[in-house]
Amino acid sequence: MIGLVEGNRSILGVPWVRVEPEPALLERLLGIGQAPIVARLLALRDVDVGGAESFLQPSAIQLPEPAGDWQGTTSVAVPRFDAAGICNAVALVTTLRLTGTPQATLHPSGRPAPAGVIQAIATIRGLLGGHPSAGSLLLRMLKLGAVAAVGGDLRNPRVRAILALGMAELDLGRQGPGLACAMNASMAFSGGLVAADVRRLARRLELGGVLSLELLQCTVPDRARELGVTLSEIRDPRPPVWERPPPARFDVELVVEPAGLTFPLQADIARLEPAGVGNVEPLVAVTGARLTRLRVIKKQHLKATLDDVDVIWRGGARHRGLFEGLLSGERPVTLLGRFGLSSWQGILRRQLRVVDAVLD
Repeated sequence: MIGLVEGNRSILGVPWVRVEPEPALLERLLGIGQAPIVARLLALRDVDVGGAESFLQPSAIQLPEPAGDWQGTTSVAVPRFDAAGICNAVALVTTLRLTGTPQATLHPSGRPAPAGVIQAIATIRGLLGGHPSAGSLLLRMLKLGAVAAVGGDLRNPRVRAILALGMAELDLGRQGPGLACAMNASMAFSGGLVAADVRRLARRLELGGVLSLELLQCTVPDRARELGVTLSEIRDPRPPVWERPPPARFDVELVVEPAGLTFPLQADIARLEPAGVGNVEPLVAVTGARLTRLRVIKKQHLKATLDDVDVIWRGGARHRGLFEGLLSGERPVTLLGRFGLSSWQGILRRQLRVVDAVLD
């Protein structure tokens, strides 16, 4: 990559660097008809033609072949208490119950579920076999598979396929009461769901531990709501993201003016979902920004409007004083953040999630 040091330090004291792709790879991707923004982002990730499909069409990748001899297993143990282990075990027990072993249960001394999501989905496909509703049941299990996959290596096409298909099912909003409460507790709402939302859900389930198991298996709405409230009150012992030390530098992949934050740009960025290892969400620098309607949310977060784009800076309330003068339009600012959609109250709006800013 070619780094262009922009010089100005940010409000957080971090120098930001505009990165550029290798010209030859960018030209090759443009030559096969990729949209300019998509070609640029693929080139920055060093994804050549041969690997582009797994990034742009993960749902087209074949899922793992059916495998595993688990028929009749009555006791399943969680292989490890992270989100992947929890979800793989729950999905396997649920599949066993649906395919002729209604007494299947989770137990510490049981047979450990597969730790890897590819192996877990292969086992589930093997159990479903000739079940008349195998297709719909597999999609149901892929919801848990998505949560298990999001922390893995998303450069693997099959892991990306599991996450993409599972995310699409989660996005439909047809969750059982337990999973619905877990999503609410982690603020991962259907409608424009992205990998970052599923990652928050995974962290919340991991923090919940044993409670996560009970919550995901719960079928009584009242009990699920009660557990959901308890789960939402569990606190991560680490400080919030916005209170942790910033990285050594911000690598900026796209530089646009406010008018460039369009729905087509968002659609181009969304083509690279699911975002994760090997395919991080692009960092966008918005130059010459003039904010309006500045306000503080929940005494911690800063919210504003940039033209008709929502701007949210989690943990940015402490910088409000620096931004007050921006409301008059006298001093523009460069905002650094992630550009996408919000689905608050079912309405899709463009949103910039700010991580830092540079006063121009």
